[in-house]
Amino acid sequence: MSARGPLLSSRLPINSATGSRSGKPSQAVGVFLLALALFALVLQLSGREHEVVGTQLQFPRRDLMAQQQQQQMQLHQPKLELSLAHLESDKPKQPLPQGLGGQAWRPQLKPAGNGRPTVAFVVTTSDSLQQIRIWISYHKSIGVSNFYIFADGQAARADNVAALRSLPGITVVLRDAELRRRHENSRIWKESWLSAFFHKPCNHELFVLQSLNMEVGIEMALQDKVDWLLHVDTDELIFPSGSPAFSLQEVLGEVPADVDTLVFPNYESLPERDDVEDPFLEVTLFKKNYAHVVSDLYFKSYGTVARGNPNYFITYGNGKSAARVQQGMRPNGAHRWHSYVKTPKEWSSDQAAVLHFTYNRFSDLKSRRDRCDCAPTEEDAKRCFILPFDRMAFLEASLKNDTELMGWFRQHLVWSDPAVVNDLLKKGLFTRVYEPQLMIRGFIAAEKAAEKEAAETARLKQQLEVAQASALQATTADGGAMQGALEAADPGASSVGTAATAQGFVQGQLVAEQVAGGSVQQQQQQQQQLAALANEGAVVQQSSTGMAAAQEAAATTGNSLIGASEGAAVGADVVQQAAASTGAGGAAGHA
Repeated sequence: MSARGPLLSSRLPINSATGSRSGKPSQAVGVFLLALALFALVLQLSGREHEVVGTQLQFPRRDLMAQQQQQQMQLHQPKLELSLAHLESDKPKQPLPQGLGGQAWRPQLKPAGNGRPTVAFVVTTSDSLQQIRIWISYHKSIGVSNFYIFADGQAARADNVAALRSLPGITVVLRDAELRRRHENSRIWKESWLSAFFHKPCNHELFVLQSLNMEVGIEMALQDKVDWLLHVDTDELIFPSGSPAFSLQEVLGEVPADVDTLVFPNYESLPERDDVEDPFLEVTLFKKNYAHVVSDLYFKSYGTVARGNPNYFITYGNGKSAARVQQGMRPNGAHRWHSYVKTPKEWSSDQAAVLHFTYNRFSDLKSRRDRCDCAPTEEDAKRCFILPFDRMAFLEASLKNDTELMGWFRQHLVWSDPAVVNDLLKKGLFTRVYEPQLMIRGFIAAEKAAEKEAAETARLKQQLEVAQASALQATTADGGAMQGALEAADPGASSVGTAATAQGFVQGQLVAEQVAGGSVQQQQQQQQQLAALANEGAVVQQSSTGMAAAQEAAATTGNSLIGASEGAAVGADVVQQAAASTGAGGAAGHA
């Protein structure tokens, strides 16, 4: 026997019945250690107990196994782009979208038909008028034609409602008695799929309200014969990546006729500074959805991306879907659509996404303070808020002063480390998106230019009206006196006085137009009128036999005309010159 044999065999106890050595105790120890390791792994994957973070409790992590299961379901949905890949070679080359070369973006909305569907949005919002108008302008430019806006808060102010209703394609619905009646009679209250959110405060109440408004939006879309309907908030922008024309119409137009809904995975915006004021214009960094990244990299970098927050995304992670408008359609919460009559066929997009701008400003976090009349306790936070990070943000904002809260904001929400950002960009977990920002800057620049042009036009119009009114008043008063004098001196001189008066009025108009900055075309027309009247006055003048009286009348009334106004003074000069030029002939006739 070798030297190693006795050493190994000496560790095994001898079986008294057979005289042989047995390995059962060692095997039992091995099984015990393996079970212990598996138990520790289960504990690690299923979440940890509450840990103290500063003065607050950190909420337990979401079950990663359940999360992975949900992600796998979405990953196995049919993909629109893959199904259309074989058709790409047959498509004509599309022109690049306008606006990306520095010029202002102009809406590219094309009429429905010829494969271009009609697209509508439904939204419940209390945002500012400026935010809503920019949101509308962007989505109109990518093909959305109808907007059903359920207005609350400042959005429901009378002036804001009037401004929104003046825009084409906009329907504003207020929470009045009629809408409340429709909500009360909704079928939703009898369904079980939303019952978990009924009669609860704050975010639960908002979630139910959104679903009720979506139901009314479906009725409006059916009435308007809309093809596709989406529920998109005013802090979200649809990003139709993969469309050569950067068009949501084009994306939805490619969906096969038997597919009922198309999911747009969400990307979450990431501020890189703590002083962001307008996320649409300042934030270009986004956290990509797990449906658009390599799953291995996603799980390996989960901790780095989560940054101590409860989940990978700080808010929702299940995207938003577009639904083909048809009878029996119903909302399935704020993110999905379903049907009362069938199980919808759902696809997902591998390229297009919904950009969610959330918690980008310090004010977004601070506004959570004392929200919804909820007490700053963990128990009340769970009662009021659906998402774990919203609960966490509510407690932090309510219990910290501004200085402490700013520190927490930088630690949990601001991505200011370029090395970390670059690493996650290389891994494909983060991405840069610039197109919406460039487009929105174009909208704002065009809007400001239009407002400036309108103000200048109004100012010039006012100046012109004042100058014309002054010239008309002076010419009418003094022209009447001149006409009377001419008629008294010689009835034949009446035509001369009339022509001279009209000539002076047209000349006064011309001067007033020049002072007010009138157009060259208007000045040319008035000069033509002046020449015509001058010719008419000359003809009448040659046939008149009482020009001396006309001269005296013009001399007498011309003095008063000079002092009336700048436009009338020019008219008086013209009259005096006409009378002087005929003085010799008039004197001879008088003799």
